Order: sequence, then structure tokens, then C-alpha cells
Amino acid sequence: MTSTTGSVPLSIESSVGWRSDIGALLLLAELRLHQRDQRLAGGAQFVPSRRCRRTNAPATRRLRADAEFRTLPIIALTALAMPGDRERCLAAGMDDYVPKPVSTSTIAAALRRCLETDVPDPSPVRPVVTASERAVTPVLDWQAIHELTGIAGLFPRSAERFLDSAPHELADLRAMGLGVFAFAAILILVVRPASVLLSTIGSALGSAAPGAMISIAPGRYEENLVIHKLVTLTAAEGLGTVEVVARRGSVLVASAEAVQLNGLILNCEDDKVTAVDVVAGEVAFDHCEIGGGAWATLYARGSGSLALRGCKVTAPGGAGIVTASPSVSTVEDTEIVDVGSSAVVVAERGAAVLRRCVITRPKGNALCANGAANLQAEQCEIVGAAKPAIVTEDAARATLARLTVSDSASVDLYLRSKGKVTVTDSSFDGAAVQSAHIAGGSAPILTGCVFTGAGHNAIQVNGSAPQFTRCSVRDTPIGIAVDEGSAPRFEHVDLEETTRVAVHIGAESRAAFSALRVNAAAGAGIVVVGGSAVRLSDAEIESPSSALEASGNSAVEASDVRVASSAEAAITLSGAARATLVSLLVRGGGLCAVEDSRLSLLDSEIVGAAGHGVDLLSGATATLT
Repeated sequence: MTSTTGSVPLSIESSVGWRSDIGALLLLAELRLHQRDQRLAGGAQFVPSRRCRRTNAPATRRLRADAEFRTLPIIALTALAMPGDRERCLAAGMDDYVPKPVSTSTIAAALRRCLETDVPDPSPVRPVVTASERAVTPVLDWQAIHELTGIAGLFPRSAERFLDSAPHELADLRAMGLGVFAFAAILILVVRPASVLLSTIGSALGSAAPGAMISIAPGRYEENLVIHKLVTLTAAEGLGTVEVVARRGSVLVASAEAVQLNGLILNCEDDKVTAVDVVAGEVAFDHCEIGGGAWATLYARGSGSLALRGCKVTAPGGAGIVTASPSVSTVEDTEIVDVGSSAVVVAERGAAVLRRCVITRPKGNALCANGAANLQAEQCEIVGAAKPAIVTEDAARATLARLTVSDSASVDLYLRSKGKVTVTDSSFDGAAVQSAHIAGGSAPILTGCVFTGAGHNAIQVNGSAPQFTRCSVRDTPIGIAVDEGSAPRFEHVDLEETTRVAVHIGAESRAAFSALRVNAAAGAGIVVVGGSAVRLSDAEIESPSSALEASGNSAVEASDVRVASSAEAAITLSGAARATLVSLLVRGGGLCAVEDSRLSLLDSEIVGAAGHGVDLLSGATATLT
């Protein structure tokens, strides 16, 4: 709406803000002076207050035409009070009138009159204007305006723009020499009577418009929240002050485009349904606590997704988070504890991204991806998983980076998926059985990983073809065990402080090592059995026992290998084993071949052997060049 007085155009802009916890509607009519292209003749032009007052009646009639607001009290506030204003406002359908000077106490008093209940005086708020802006002789009472924003709690956007831009517009007009002029704003406050104040979150959801923000007073609410519209739920007085509990049924079921929850505690006591069920859209939890007693606490299905940031998830009776939806769920800076089965399950075509999460002592897996799922996890910490800490199965894909996994009761990594799996720059410590178990025909790529303190062996490969690059193994009885026809590759892998055998290859497997470093505390360095084959290049093997043993029709191809051993036979061939050794340097022990074994030794050196340099027994043959 626009009107003019003299040569100064006047524009009116209105907007509405909703505050569900007090049931208040704010309508701000903002009036601005706009400069013309040329300097105005005669200096200042004044805006008569009657032009402002004329906007009250149409706004009030529009509100009264809406059935929701037909009986609601309306309080008019104006910064320009003239004789007859009160009567005109009341005649227009308003219920009360507060003239300037407007303060928090006068607003509170008007609310008391309309609501017939106690409305506390709001605390003063700190003005947001700067000292330099306040230094100009004020046309508006800025302190009073900012106190009003404290009363409203949620000021309309047009009011925020008005408060932000008004000082600059005043300065611009002063700089043009326009002198003193007038600014005016009309604020209409619509309040719900006490008899219809919203006492449940469900009723607030029912009356809220799409996009509304509902601010929830502190307390415990026994409700089942069902959300079908875009909305934000916020704990009015901060984290942990609002608890929503469902005794039967889910505490939250959502199918809206987007739902945001801030600082809430959600608990479901029903052991038959998930605490949170997201069927469609995204539900975002910011610094919330969510607990459930059924098979899962949070469940995303259909096209639904979850977004957790800074949350805590508990699930004594089941899984913490389960997603089977292809819409990506994101979990960041979240703690998952007291979990009765797996902490996070990504199933079917589900997709999930975890960042900087902590998972403590789940009674199942910490992370599990199966079906055709896609899991990404980075900078997460997993402690004390009762079952394999990280599991990939079926055709699931996983991208794992900078993880810290410790104290697993069985296995840290259990990878048997045929989908693409990468594990990068992660550490695995103290697994009771194995650090990594790779099986089922999988071919994961592990880079920059550290495996320490496994109870039996650090790496177990069964029927698979993984690739390890720049990885290290320390302090375990068996470093690497390869079985069941596997074909792994190891590049720049270090093994230290193994006590039984550093590398064991069996059951017709094929393994390739490049830049291998072995420093065994006890036991053998590399053992090859069962018709298996190994290729070594640029390897260093140091062991107090034999450095290399091959038997059972196995084969060894080695080039540029350096061996140090205190055993009489640093390298042993038996059971028709075959070995081709090129550019071999052996210190401290010799070579022994027995039982129809065949040895081919080229360009090699044996130094300081306690017994024979090369010892051939029981039909063994050798070619030395």
C-alpha cells in the first residue's frame, strides 16, 4: 500500500511472526521515508500521524475475518498518539491501546488486562545499535524498540530489517540536508486468551503453519509427536530442559519435508516400536538426547533421512540408528552409548555419513552395512564392541577414514562385502582375536592403517583379494594369515614384534609383497604352505628363528631380499617346495633344501652362516648362478 503527502512517498510493509508458546501474533506495519531523485524544496516534510493510524483498521478487519483470530484480543501500539486515537482503534475492533512512551511494563500490563492472568515483566535486552549510531540525536526511542523485541521473542523479519536499516537511512537523509523528519511504526500484538493457551506440543503442531518455529517451555511432556509439516521445535530455555516421553508408540513419527529439533530429550518406553520413525523428509536433531527400548531407537525408511549433530543416542534394547532409506542420513559429533545390539546399521539401499562420532561398548557391532547400502565414516572412535566393531556384508559399500577402534571383544574389522570398501589412516588396537578379518570374496583397499595388540592375528584373509598399502602391524602373535585361495597384495607393510609368525600363507593362496619389512620378536618370519605361492620384492626380514619357510609343494619368488637370522638355516625348503631367489643377501644363517625341493639362487650372497651356506638333503636340487 502506498500513499503520498506533499512530495514525500510513503510505503507500508507488513509481515507476521508466530510465537506458539505464548500464542502471540505480531503484525508490524513499517513506514519509511524515501528520498526523491532531487533535493526536496523547503527543507523538511513531515508525515502526519493520521496516515499511520489509517493502517490499523484494515489490518484489524483482515484479522477479524479469519475465524482463528475472530475472538482474539488485539492490542494496538503506536509511537504517535493523537486525540481520538484510542477511540478509533477500539472502534476498529481492537481490545486495548498503548501509546508512546511504550515500555516493557506497559506491554506487560496490557497483556495482563487482556489475558486476565499474570504476565511477568520481561527482562531488558541489550540494544543492538552501536555507540556511533546512538550518538546521533534519535528520532526513535531505540531502547524502547529493543525492549519490545524482548517481549515478542520472535520479531517479524520486516521489523528486523527496519531496525537494521533505519539509522543508515536517517544518516543519508541528514547528509542531504533534509533536516528533521518523522519515522513511524505501528505494531499490532494479537494474544490468545488464557483459556486457549497451548499446553501440549501436539496442539502447537496442529495450529502451527508450515515453516513455524515452536518454542517449548521447560517440563516433561508425555506425548506422541506426529509431524506432517515443515516445523522447528526448540527448547525455550536451552538444552535438556524439555523432555518428551512416549509410554506407548513412537515418540516421534515424521513425514514432513523437513523437521528441526533443538535441545530436546526424547524417550520411548515402548519395547515394540522404534522411538523415532522417519518415513519421508529429513528430521534434524541438534544437541538432542534420544533413547528407546525397542529394536531400534532411530529408524529412517522410505525416503526419510536423519541428521544428528551434537546428540546422544541410547538403545538398551536394540540398535541405536538404523537407516534403510537411500536418502543420505548424516550423524556428526554424536555419542552412541548403552546400545543393546548394533550402534549404527545401514541396510538395504540405505546411505549414511558419520563424522566425529563416539560409539562406546555396543553389545553388537558399532557400524554395520549390508545389502546395497553405502556407509561413510570419518574421524569416529569406537571402543569395546562386543561383536566385530565394523562389518560390511553383501554388496555394501563403505568409505572409512581416520577411525580409532580399540578393545573389541572379537574383531575390529570384518569385511566380506563385494562392494567397494576403503579404509584409510585408521588405527585398530587391542582386539581380542583379530584386527581385520577379510573374507567372502571381498577386495577392500586399506591404506595407512595401524594394527596393534591383536590377541591372535592382526590380519586374516580368507578367500579374498584385499590390498594393503603403507600399513603396519605390531605386537601380535601372528601378523598376517592368508588362507582359502586368497590373493592379497601388500605394499610398504611393516610387521614388528610378532611372536609366532609374521606372515603365514596357506591353502593354495597367492600373495604378493613389495617393500615388506619384518622384525619378529620370536618365531618365523614368513611361512608358505599348502600349495601356496608368494612373491617378494624389496623385502627385509629379520627373525631370531627362520626367516623364510616353504613346504607342501609351495612356491617362492623373491628378488632384492635382505635376510638376517640367528638360526642355522635362515631359509628352509621342504616337501617339494620351489624357490627362485634373485639378489638375495643372507646374514647369520644359511639355506637348507630337503625332500625333493628345488632351489634356484642367482646373484646372491650368504654371509656369516654358522653352518653350511647351502645345504641340500633328501633329493633336493639347486641351481646356483
